[in-house]
Amino acid sequence: TIPITLLDGELVNAKVEGVFDGEGTFGNYVVNQELFTDTSTPLFNNYVYIVKSPQATDEELESAVSAITTELGIGKLQSREAFIDAQAAQVNQILGLIYGLLTLSIFIAVVGIVITLLLSVFERTREIGLLRAVGMTRSQVRTTVRWESVITSLYGAVVGVILGIAMGAVLIGVLADGGLSAFRLPITGTIVILVLSFFIGVLASIYPARRATKVNVMRAIAS
Repeated sequence: TIPITLLDGELVNAKVEGVFDGEGTFGNYVVNQELFTDTSTPLFNNYVYIVKSPQATDEELESAVSAITTELGIGKLQSREAFIDAQAAQVNQILGLIYGLLTLSIFIAVVGIVITLLLSVFERTREIGLLRAVGMTRSQVRTTVRWESVITSLYGAVVGVILGIAMGAVLIGVLADGGLSAFRLPITGTIVILVLSFFIGVLASIYPARRATKVNVMRAIAS
């Protein structure tokens, strides 16, 4: 037996009848209502699970349960599929918020890369002028700036993916008691993010690369 303290402070001993596997479909533990006999602890049902007869159809079960819930004026009848869809909808709302923040962070990252490259081009004006003077073409200057942008973008994406995986694993560990214990790494989504970061780097380099190719060689050397 194990001691259990009820809401009214009373201590009772409960006999362990068995241990179930899984992630706590019915919660972390299940007790018999007879445990609360002769106690002042209020009882209420959050969920009512019904095992239907193999011969009963879904329509018959829905009709029987609906009659009870209608009479009591409480409760919501859901099939297994409807319950899963409802839970998935709540998760999708959270994911929608996360994806919205992700989109905003991508925009901020693009602006950050553009500003960084513009500052880099400005600080290396004389260097660019000297390279142009010894034979570097505009195309080569543009390619140099573009690769600098792509490397910066990919570096940020790789670090972000690693930190995201680590944070996700930690979060799943924290929420394991609540039933969220399955950790799955979206391989396809991760690859898409890395590929997208490459194109973001190319996109962010367009304006800074154009500024770099328009540097006046003589003025740059004299600066």
